[in-house]
Amino acid sequence: MLTIILPTAFLPLFLAVSSLTASSHRHEERDGFVEIEAENFCDQTLDEVRRWSIVRPDTVLENLGDPDENHAESASGKAYIELLPDTRVTHGDKLIPGENFSNTPGVMAVLSYTVKFNTPGRYWVWASAYSTGSEDNGLHVGLNGTWPESGQRLQWCEGKHQWTWSSAQRVEHNHCGFPKTIFLDVPSAGVHTLQISMREDGTEIDRLILVNDRAFSPEGYNLPDPEIPFQARNLPNGTYQFGFDAFALPRRIPFYKDRARGAFAIAANLKDHRKGFAIARSTFEGKAGHYSLQLIALRELDGECEYRIHVNDQPIASFTNATTHIDYLPQRHQTGVIALKPGDSITVEANAHTNGKIPEGDETAWARGRWQRLLAVPHQPPAAESH
Repeated sequence: MLTIILPTAFLPLFLAVSSLTASSHRHEERDGFVEIEAENFCDQTLDEVRRWSIVRPDTVLENLGDPDENHAESASGKAYIELLPDTRVTHGDKLIPGENFSNTPGVMAVLSYTVKFNTPGRYWVWASAYSTGSEDNGLHVGLNGTWPESGQRLQWCEGKHQWTWSSAQRVEHNHCGFPKTIFLDVPSAGVHTLQISMREDGTEIDRLILVNDRAFSPEGYNLPDPEIPFQARNLPNGTYQFGFDAFALPRRIPFYKDRARGAFAIAANLKDHRKGFAIARSTFEGKAGHYSLQLIALRELDGECEYRIHVNDQPIASFTNATTHIDYLPQRHQTGVIALKPGDSITVEANAHTNGKIPEGDETAWARGRWQRLLAVPHQPPAAESH
């Protein structure tokens, strides 16, 4: 086995930083979705030659054999992992299999993550990486010590010098790979071990997502939970967020909670749910006054959904999402100024829609009327002119 011996001066800090490894954090899949912070692994093995190190803003990467800059400030939680030392930085540097490269999965620098799956089945794997060159943009993904072909050679080409999501598999006729081709089959409900292993040294990983919906794309992805109060930024004081709890009103199409996108949605796979509007109801409990209502909806590639807002059962506004080339791109719809008082009833309605553009089985895919939040933003009249 080839072994790299670090200079003695590097060794104490290398061991100190890279020993921040095993985490007791257990991840859990819910509603077909689980997100993992890459630094929250539970075990690291086969790390004699290359090792995944946790990088934080104060980590001195030069001491770990990394010529690159520290990217922790822009990472989720201000921490990420990097495979170090990094000796093959450019294509001109010598490729040494078993040292700075491994096309065979599971034989070098293996990280493990404990995940409880409530729903077995096929999960597409996305990872967020920071690549600065052509030789730091690949890894392998496995499950329970096995490394299926569908998890090998996860690759990044575009989005250099920024955190970029990919689920593309490098193949012989397309080195950049095709989107949504990396996946793992989870055989049963219960606890399983997700694993990643080295392909190229210098690879930096921030987050991992496993999702059983192939249509999912993390472009513009944040992950608000509809049950967590919204932290209004760049909005006036007194902005009110409505809470919606009633998703199955009698004789109406229900919404469900799409936790993968922090949204409410319609189960458009059920044909009866395509024939009308789903409705969610809430009550205004803010301060009486004049407000504009802002509905944060998500555009969808497969349809342009319509939304309607009622106050005390009176129609206030209707909106239709614009077409998009980026799935789940937020769109803010805003009403005119209306008067609200405590106890006013508010309803949001949405429909499912297909634009006929995306084949799915023997028909076309349907957008699910996704929306994330409804806010009441206080109206601030323009200041009077002074003379």
